Amino acid sequence: MSPLNKKLIVLLLCFVGIATVLQAQGLKAPNKAPSSGMRAIDTTVLPVASVRSSDFIAAIVNLEPITNSEVNQRARELKTRMQGPESNMPQSQLLRIALDQLIDEKAQLDLARMNGVQASDEDVAQGINNVSQQSGLDEDRLKSQIQRDGLSWEAFKTQIRNQITLQKLREREVTNRIRPTDNEIQAFIRENEKKSVQQNIRLAHILVVVPETANEGQINTLKTKAENAIARVRTGEEFAKVAQEVSEATDARQGGDLGLRSSDRYPEIFANAVSQIKLGEVVGPLRSGAGWHILKLIDRQSGNDQDKLTTQTRARHILLKIKSNTNANTLRAQLSQIKQQIDRGAENFAEMAKKYSEDGSADKGGDLGWATPGMFVPEFEEVMNRLAPGQISEPLTSRFGVHLIQVMERRQVPLSAREIQERARAALRESKLETAFEDWARGVRGRAYVEYREEPQ
Repeated sequence: MSPLNKKLIVLLLCFVGIATVLQAQGLKAPNKAPSSGMRAIDTTVLPVASVRSSDFIAAIVNLEPITNSEVNQRARELKTRMQGPESNMPQSQLLRIALDQLIDEKAQLDLARMNGVQASDEDVAQGINNVSQQSGLDEDRLKSQIQRDGLSWEAFKTQIRNQITLQKLREREVTNRIRPTDNEIQAFIRENEKKSVQQNIRLAHILVVVPETANEGQINTLKTKAENAIARVRTGEEFAKVAQEVSEATDARQGGDLGLRSSDRYPEIFANAVSQIKLGEVVGPLRSGAGWHILKLIDRQSGNDQDKLTTQTRARHILLKIKSNTNANTLRAQLSQIKQQIDRGAENFAEMAKKYSEDGSADKGGDLGWATPGMFVPEFEEVMNRLAPGQISEPLTSRFGVHLIQVMERRQVPLSAREIQERARAALRESKLETAFEDWARGVRGRAYVEYREEPQ
């Protein structure tokens, strides 16, 4: 499989959020025995033409067959996403995981049909555009690549349609029903405030061990050894070098570096000793049951400073609206030409926005001002967030038309009280989502008619 094909498969799995679903399922192999909700059904009504003669049926879900080739295709897609020990998973286990996912999806797609949940043609077009954007291929090149890799364009569009349909169903049935209460939100904020008071500190450490049986003379001798070590550091020697030579702690080979951790994870004697010193200062020797300690404060951070900040982006754009006598491909081609002119330095983004943009920001050179996360539609914001300051996007399609985006600058600002509440709400919803989705998916599958046939291979 070509690297580009692997990239396309990953994008197909990820662009509508299915990666979250796979994570929630944990990539665990299912039990071979069907659950109590799975019952054998009469399959004589299945059309013979629905399965290629060279293939065989691995399972049936609500009269819909899952073929061995479908299972192998999904297994290949999963394989491209695996890293580390997972990538060495036995093929038989990988096939079982693939079959399990396909059974879940068939059952959920059937539920979507019964409830009138479906992806529109516009949704599919936007989904294909997302894959095109992220793969760096225009639609014609994407189509050629998909077909070279053995998948028809119609089959690819069907996969996109199914994944968007599943996303819509899951949002309706699970995501939108998770509503943290005001009390839960306030409790979450209070807990985070407690954590933010807790400091994270990074220490380096030298230990001169004092045996339990040591007499007073030996203790003083070892203290002198520790004092000599701290004197070497204070006269300019590298702490790490002295630690490697003197320290008897297990971290001596790493120069005594204990890493960044919350202060409550250090011995109280350590946390208290460094609470009033400045970065880079050394303290000691300190006596504990283990011996004499010397500490250097390398770094100090508030526990959750980042939780109180948000990243704002200032961007500008050129918008061409899709009208009855134009289509998205024509507008994308027009914006591609504009981008090339700007990239060559022949034109200025702001001037081109004033000349061509059909958005209200055109008079300001397309400047959208400072924006916090969530202010723009997802398809616009996702592309904007991937751009570095000064970078210009490829043309992208949103519900408003076709855009060209340039990020001008970014900054971090304190969150408002409302933004803190919304961030807490989102964190609580996310924490509940995995369990809620697993419970829902288990229920959908339990109500479906499932019959296992031949083992996939």
